[in-house]
Amino acid sequence: MQALPEFLPSTLNLIYNYGIRFITGTGKLLRRSGLNRAACALATVWLLSAIAPHSAGMMVVYLLLGWSMVGTAYLVGTVDICIPSYTFRLFIGYPPKRETA
Repeated sequence: MQALPEFLPSTLNLIYNYGIRFITGTGKLLRRSGLNRAACALATVWLLSAIAPHSAGMMVVYLLLGWSMVGTAYLVGTVDICIPSYTFRLFIGYPPKRETA
């Protein structure tokens, strides 16, 4: 059940696509790419791996993983560097280039 949101649109996207965009007269939001979904899945695994040491009482490991997630979120929010996306590309490679019309 936890993986279900990876395959469904975000609640905020639904609110925008079926409400706000009609008021503002703008276009529909694009679907998230496979790379974006894979990065979110990797971040979910990272979050779960940070919770497990907390449950086991390993506070140093928990704090290191937790603060590394905070640092990753800071990078995404400030300079648009996504560590999970880069990690995915490291193992899988870059997606093929799309033809532009």
